[in-house]
Amino acid sequence: MLEDWADRHRWHGTRDPSAYLAVPAAIDFQHEHEWDEVRRRCHALALRARTELSDLLGTEPLAEREDEVLQMVTVRLPPCDAFALGARLAAERRIEVLAQTWHGQPILRASFQGYNDEGDLEALVSALTQELA
Repeated sequence: MLEDWADRHRWHGTRDPSAYLAVPAAIDFQHEHEWDEVRRRCHALALRARTELSDLLGTEPLAEREDEVLQMVTVRLPPCDAFALGARLAAERRIEVLAQTWHGQPILRASFQGYNDEGDLEALVSALTQELA
């Protein structure tokens, strides 16, 4: 009996257990690298970015309270072409942040991970100071 088109395309692919098998190694990695402290450091850096970027830009962050911030912060940009700003930051300064328009408002979103440090935030603030001058 021939299968119809829908029956032939319902196959979901091969089950790949590698993600499940990697969980113990991921837990060990986090323990060995004191990941709770890494998360605290990234959280503190995001809070600092929230304040510094809002002050620099003269705008308000999207998260009204500090307890709404974990390791990522979004601030409103002054009127500008947010996409072009993000592209310039990436191409000319090697700074990767999300710059886009959200509900008609240009925004900038910065995320801080284990590989980021204060120098990354300082580079972003310096670049924005020059870009938006």
